[in-house]
Amino acid sequence: MHLLIDNINNYNENNYQDMIKLIEKEKVAKINKIKNEKAKKQSILGEYLLIKLLKDFYKIDYQKLTFYTNSNGKRYINNKKIYFNISHKNNYVTTVISKKEIGIDIEEVKDIDTKIIKKITTTHEEKYISEDKNKKNERFIEVYTLKEAYIKMLGENISKIKDYDFNKIYSNKEIRIKVDKNINNYIITICEKK
Repeated sequence: MHLLIDNINNYNENNYQDMIKLIEKEKVAKINKIKNEKAKKQSILGEYLLIKLLKDFYKIDYQKLTFYTNSNGKRYINNKKIYFNISHKNNYVTTVISKKEIGIDIEEVKDIDTKIIKKITTTHEEKYISEDKNKKNERFIEVYTLKEAYIKMLGENISKIKDYDFNKIYSNKEIRIKVDKNINNYIITICEKK
């Protein structure tokens, strides 16, 4: 597994124009439909990080690859046993690649509305989150990022997030979980099949 994280503010408009020239046409068409400038930069940077990871760790030329998307929108590299996933939040973008199915999520630890907690958590997850009032927001983000990274690894639809159980994911011996809390009040969680 290899990971890159970057900040969209580390680049200027000329950099983004240079990056987008390297991206496959189908992805560029989707990027060009994005109205929000921050979201457009996030998409460009995520793909650029993928280009770098493929080149640096697998000596693969992104330009020669073809991609396909499953019914839930997860992208795959055609005819290669290399998997990737991209996540972004605010100014941060992170991309991960592996020789195994993989998913990643990055989220900021901030005040969470109780309605959102109830919407995506099971009863025992909600109990875990509320057990320590001082860590409620961090615990919620831990649960949320784990569930989202797991769903992305599986290539499933994120709308079913409440159906996945935090404890069952953690006890699943067929996956490797990596959690990073060292990035300016953000949590990054990666789920990778063993």
